Amino acid sequence: MERGTFTPFGLNLVNELFIDLL
Repeated sequence: MERGTFTPFGLNLVNELFIDLL
């Protein structure tokens, strides 16, 4: 699930890293 699309600039990178851990 890609939530980084509707998230802010910085949170986008954090979300992608979080999804990687999941």
